[in-house]
Amino acid sequence: MFSRIKPLDIELSQPIATISNLDGYDTLQGLVKFRGTPIGSIQLPIANGCCPAAMLAKAILHQCSRSIAQQSVFDRLSDPKTNWNDSMSIMNWLQSKAAPRSMPLSVTVALCLEAENPAIAECLTSLEAIAPVADEILIVESAPTSETLAQLLASRYPHFRYLQASSLNAARNLATSTAQSDIVAFTAAHSRVDANWLHAIATSFDRNPDAIALTGLIVADQLKTETQIIFEQNYSFNRGLDRRWHHLGQTPHWTDLGTMQLGTGLNMAFRRTALAHLGGFDELLDAYGGELDLFCRVLLSGQTLIYEPSAIARYRPSLIPAALHEQAKRNGFGFAAYLKAIWHKYPQYRRQIVILGGWKLARSLLALRHNPLMATELQSGWQGLVSGRSRVGLPAKLPAPTRLIAVREVNLSEPLPTWTDLSEYEAVRVFVIAAGWPIGSVDIQHRGQTVSAARLQHAIAQNLTLPLLAIPHQHDQQAAWAAIETQLQQALVVEPASKSTDTPHTLTPDLPVSIVITTCDRPNDLHNCLTHLLAQQTQRPIEIVVADNRPHSNLTPPVIAEFPTVKLVQEARPGGSYGRNAAIAATTSEIIVTIDDDITVPPDWLEKLIAPMNRLEVAIVTGNVLPRELETPAQILVERLRNGLSQGFVPFEADGRWLAAYAHTTPPTWELGVSANAAFRASIFAHPQIGLMEEVLGPGTPTAGAEESYLMYKTLNAGYTIVYQPQAYVWHRHRREMSALHRQIHGYMKSATAYNLTLWLKDGDRRALRHQFWELPNYYARRIYHRLRGWDKTPWLLLWQEVSGYFAGYWCYWQSWQRVQRQGRSDRYIPVSERAIASSHPQSEVVKAHGS
Repeated sequence: MFSRIKPLDIELSQPIATISNLDGYDTLQGLVKFRGTPIGSIQLPIANGCCPAAMLAKAILHQCSRSIAQQSVFDRLSDPKTNWNDSMSIMNWLQSKAAPRSMPLSVTVALCLEAENPAIAECLTSLEAIAPVADEILIVESAPTSETLAQLLASRYPHFRYLQASSLNAARNLATSTAQSDIVAFTAAHSRVDANWLHAIATSFDRNPDAIALTGLIVADQLKTETQIIFEQNYSFNRGLDRRWHHLGQTPHWTDLGTMQLGTGLNMAFRRTALAHLGGFDELLDAYGGELDLFCRVLLSGQTLIYEPSAIARYRPSLIPAALHEQAKRNGFGFAAYLKAIWHKYPQYRRQIVILGGWKLARSLLALRHNPLMATELQSGWQGLVSGRSRVGLPAKLPAPTRLIAVREVNLSEPLPTWTDLSEYEAVRVFVIAAGWPIGSVDIQHRGQTVSAARLQHAIAQNLTLPLLAIPHQHDQQAAWAAIETQLQQALVVEPASKSTDTPHTLTPDLPVSIVITTCDRPNDLHNCLTHLLAQQTQRPIEIVVADNRPHSNLTPPVIAEFPTVKLVQEARPGGSYGRNAAIAATTSEIIVTIDDDITVPPDWLEKLIAPMNRLEVAIVTGNVLPRELETPAQILVERLRNGLSQGFVPFEADGRWLAAYAHTTPPTWELGVSANAAFRASIFAHPQIGLMEEVLGPGTPTAGAEESYLMYKTLNAGYTIVYQPQAYVWHRHRREMSALHRQIHGYMKSATAYNLTLWLKDGDRRALRHQFWELPNYYARRIYHRLRGWDKTPWLLLWQEVSGYFAGYWCYWQSWQRVQRQGRSDRYIPVSERAIASSHPQSEVVKAHGS
């Protein structure tokens, strides 16, 4: 399953508005910008074809607050007259008018074409938009097969200059030799440049006179098909939103030669004279290898390459699956040819080249099992090593700093300086004075290169934003940040028209709800549960679906026969997740509630449980689970030691920020509630990042549980919110016998181990490794020590069940995984809107799932 993503820009200088017409997409990927400068990115789930303004504002506040503050300080650093004793007004900054801009340097735009491309029309349209500020626009076609492009340019773009060359790198060199401007900026046919692209390039070169090369940000403008998603996952051109200065010291590290991290030919620019001095692009290499080779020669010549995210270009990944293999061939051949080229050009760095090649080979081999594209990449890589050719390069000329760190002082009441006298130093430590106070220092690793005022400005904004903003607050950084957050909340107001869309007050009373129960030979409990369910005080239509997870016993159908409006689903494959998934697939409502068969519900329970679903960002609501009886030592013990199944009496919620707060350990999603009393938005079961319950986990499997915890983890990861609603309480009958409690506690810890293994193996979440192999062993070591000292009153036998369950979880996870491989996965959930639903149904119905 894949998530259909809609990439969009969110401009902070404009009011945040609800984004509609998103039908067909699952996720919104927003590039947050201020006056064209990218500040951050957000990802939000799309519900009902829209993304409400309130959700957008909340996500920007949670994920981009710090970068917004840094950008505001960066802008203030441009003016030495800034009074740092005055409090920063975010509102005034966001609403301030942009100063008139002019092109500080002349720029020639070169569109070099390798073959006919259907996206050429959009590319030419974007170039036409920037034509007034470009010095000239060159269209250079390599090995043209027809006159189509020349005729198009003559009729619609006569002011574009058309040239021809023998190959793509020859086309790039021809553009360089033909251009008359200071700067040559390159783009490609399947790329569209932003209106601010040319100005960002010229400004960056002007403010960094030592830089001779630049690469920019490239973002996908469509990620709707599986092919496009796979392309972006494997071959994304995006290099992030952080501005970086790349240059080498006297002895490059092997990672420094991995120039694919610097950018691509879709969005790059060079000082024309410096590019000519370097010898231009190597015409014996292919396009990709030529880019990597030139980036390497820039760095090894002792020059600086800047990654400038404000220079934005967009591309649309191909819809054709064959394009994936073409890109794999291009990457494999080009990278191998690049390694061979620099092997011959720079023999003094062959050790680093061997390590880089070995790293790439090992990485490809490890990915081979789950990524078939790696086979194509490896095969074409071998061809690149065998057949790749190159020209002789210039000798390396790297600076050789003899001293470690220079010390400088900067007073922000004066214009920021450019330092050209640091060639003897690896780095410079800058002490910053603002409003008469030394507010901190920043270290800049410049490796003997010039440190421009622009780089100094960037370093101060990145590292000292909070100390600068704290000056008006008597240097109280907590107070300063609280003030900034308050201002941001006030500034990112939503449009009044969106209030009814973003925060509906109630769910419509005719909205149906499906209630799912999974049972396994507990007819008395099931009868009690259904009796109380049908006594609910609600006007909305209710559908009840019971999944019989042991149909061959024939104990459940007689109970269902007493309740003719209840639908029965039979799922013979053992496991609560199989049963629940089968029941979910049979529901017909947009909200699905799950309870256990040993639950008793109060008459007003349902409306309280689903009430938070009036917020579109809420995907799961869990309720309180209270003990129906406390009559045996086992029932009392589980309440005393584990508080039963209750999460307390105070409502709370969790979202992506809650998930990210656990930076070094498994997020404790088991603390968010249980599926014995929970409501789900049905759409999440069809969401590519979420899906149905994990069949390897859950009651009735060797792992014994954790299916709900993993579903909550995936839901939070997808950008949704989970709400705990304690007023929606139910009654649960705890295990009466001590032996049953021992099995339950043993199962809890088996499921904990299985949960951590699932996060690591399926989601690649390394936090689970630390939790499983460090925190849990330490936790039980402390528990045993406290028990020996008499501080912990847990019975020894119960503690043994926990510890043995921790170790048993490994084998049980393997057993359960093997069982799922034999039995197969559940059928996927099909949203109600995509089904052909009959106009009428019989009052009671039996549905047989797999194996029944």
